[in-house]
Amino acid sequence: MKLSTKIRVLITISCIGISAAVCTYSATLLKNRLIQTEYNHQKVVADLLLHGLQEPEVVSFSVSTAEKVSAYLEAVRRQATQLYPLISQPKYAPVSLFGLAYFQQGSEQSGIFYAPGEITSLSSCAKVFKLNEAEYGSGLTYINEHFGDADHFACLFTPKQAYLAYKLPKDKEGRHYVFLKKTPAEFDLPQPAYADPQKIQLNNKLKQYTFSDQTEFGILDLNGQLIYANVKDFHQELFTKELLENAKTQGTIQTLIKNGHEDLVTVSYVDQLGYGVALTPRGMVIKPAITLSFIALVGGLILLILPLYLLGRYDKFIVKHLENINSKLKEISLNNLRDPAALGPLTESLLNKETNEFTDMSNTVGNLGKSLGESLNSVINDTAKRNYAEGLSNTLHSVQQKLLPRAEDLPSSRFLDIASYLIPSRKNCGDFYDVFRLDKDNIAFLVGQISEKGAPALAIMSEIMVIARNMLKNENKRPADVLNMLNSMLIKKYSEEKIKVHIFMAILSEFTGNYIASNAGFLPPLQIKGNQVHRLAINADVELGRDEQQIYMDHKSKIDFGDILLLYTDGITEARNSEEETFGVNRLSELCEQCEDLSSADILISINKAIKTFCRDLEPTQDMSVLCIKKNGWKE
Repeated sequence: MKLSTKIRVLITISCIGISAAVCTYSATLLKNRLIQTEYNHQKVVADLLLHGLQEPEVVSFSVSTAEKVSAYLEAVRRQATQLYPLISQPKYAPVSLFGLAYFQQGSEQSGIFYAPGEITSLSSCAKVFKLNEAEYGSGLTYINEHFGDADHFACLFTPKQAYLAYKLPKDKEGRHYVFLKKTPAEFDLPQPAYADPQKIQLNNKLKQYTFSDQTEFGILDLNGQLIYANVKDFHQELFTKELLENAKTQGTIQTLIKNGHEDLVTVSYVDQLGYGVALTPRGMVIKPAITLSFIALVGGLILLILPLYLLGRYDKFIVKHLENINSKLKEISLNNLRDPAALGPLTESLLNKETNEFTDMSNTVGNLGKSLGESLNSVINDTAKRNYAEGLSNTLHSVQQKLLPRAEDLPSSRFLDIASYLIPSRKNCGDFYDVFRLDKDNIAFLVGQISEKGAPALAIMSEIMVIARNMLKNENKRPADVLNMLNSMLIKKYSEEKIKVHIFMAILSEFTGNYIASNAGFLPPLQIKGNQVHRLAINADVELGRDEQQIYMDHKSKIDFGDILLLYTDGITEARNSEEETFGVNRLSELCEQCEDLSSADILISINKAIKTFCRDLEPTQDMSVLCIKKNGWKE
């Protein structure tokens, strides 16, 4: 009895599917690992290039005399400006120029001195540099163009020593300061770090490192201009001003840039030196992953389909083994994966120690089932944990929403238009707010966020809101009194957990618009007048739970007719898009400038739409809360 064509086709399709799934999974892991490895390599390259600029012996330059003079003067200026802020300390306290003879005899090479009146004995430094006046003048012109203070430099000559001088600001007592550096007998001008771009050469210290051939790298100066590259057509245009500014702020930026194709890009920044940059085509990085996946797929198919060839030649011998396999597979199917541990004994019986042409297939199926049984527990546990986490997150967000006032619970007012919303993130639930009426004229409101997340945050959040309501409404306390009490309570009750709470609390007169507020580390609210937006100058004292000695104070202010008061948590301003840009206060302010004629609810809708457009499909990583209060006229 021969094996039917139907069974052959079924087994072939199964083999292809399993091989493709395994290879796809392996290729994804390998691709991510290769990309991360390339990023690490780029970071090493960029840092080494900047390290070369930091150490003069690492690079050599060919420069003009004017550039050399300006380089030495810039080094003196930098040394002087670094020492000047320290002159108030005893260790660096300057002495009078009358003590110059003692300085001349000592071992110190430089120092700061003062004179009670204008320093007049300074003259040209041309002969110190062994230059004529024209050459020295070109050096001063060069440094004026680059640093703007060449007139601060001069030389002081004594019978035994010449000093290069840099004049510093005078103090409140009218004393003039000057930084003096002893000049050497044989003057050897140093090499500057802003050399001719075409003549930088890396020395042997950097050549000992092996740089990937597929990686382009170079050095940009502080203005973003290319001064060195390892290839002729370096893609300088990819390193935009915005990308360089981000690197300057963060120290290092690693990102993916589209340039007809996709490039992996790393930018490192060192203050006063410039940028080390590297880029690599993403396709070149993941090419090994694609190649290995294809090899693995072909190899897997060969190994899995080979038993089919053997089955066609030994039908009678195969039937016996297929019946055994079929029987065990039926048992596995009846198990329905409900008991993964039971798969072990079932598949163990398929393993055949005999040496014949059929045992390869039998053992392959047996090992596959055995591996499935061993890994299924892990899959089940991971799925259960994921479902539990999602269920817990949904429950916590449901509780969080129930703690907050609903739209219909917000105080109705003839003079105020109030709206609010909270958009929860998947992992965090730390934002909260409350708005309630105190009496006929006054309305209290607060917005806050808690450093703790999850169920503990909800418990603390509930406790804070209950205490705040009671103290403001029933005990007639002011916002600062409430914050001082909450701060003491959090420190005593949650000292080990180190809970921190950022909160803004206020009491507002709906008729006059006057309000008193107190701020514990919360973002300053925005107040919109017409189409002008400004941040309230209310001191953002440290958050609750940090300092037991902190005393919070009340601040008074006012909103007039047509004014808008906007309170928001950092989930709004720190919302990110796929390029890792934040929404920011500036975008929020620009949006509010166009909201003069909108209601509070429409303002919140505009903010929400703007953030969704900015972030596209990325989910928020933090809660996003906003409270908007608009002062209107009389409403019947």
